[in-house]
Amino acid sequence: MKSNEFMTRKEQREKILQLLYAWEYNRDDLKEIDQLKYPFNSKKLTAFMQRMIDGIIINEAFLDEKINLYAINWNAEKMFMLDKLILRLAIFEMFFIKETPKKVIINEAIELAKKYSAENSKTIINGILNQIFYSEMGGKNEEN
Repeated sequence: MKSNEFMTRKEQREKILQLLYAWEYNRDDLKEIDQLKYPFNSKKLTAFMQRMIDGIIINEAFLDEKINLYAINWNAEKMFMLDKLILRLAIFEMFFIKETPKKVIINEAIELAKKYSAENSKTIINGILNQIFYSEMGGKNEEN
């Protein structure tokens, strides 16, 4: 297994998803997330991973608001947990991590859904993220 500092962004997103999933079941003990952050070769998280995890947790209400706005006939509370976490991860990155092209973020979210979620999840996630991309970001990829 690679140490965290040598993981690709794709691999880092996968680890972030795993940590967020574990955090969802340990919310009552906020210290627990700190313990969950170091299961990968006992190495510290990369700056990207730390920024993503902290940002997603802090901005959870904003992210769920976006999910609820664009998920027709769904809301974040009733959505399959992994789909919701993949969407939070992607939406946070789309709004707050400017260096990553939006289409890359959407593609990576679809790949996470293919690997970890139900068969139709990739279509739902793609639809929601593309709506956000075109409605809130003007569909502009170059300017991010």
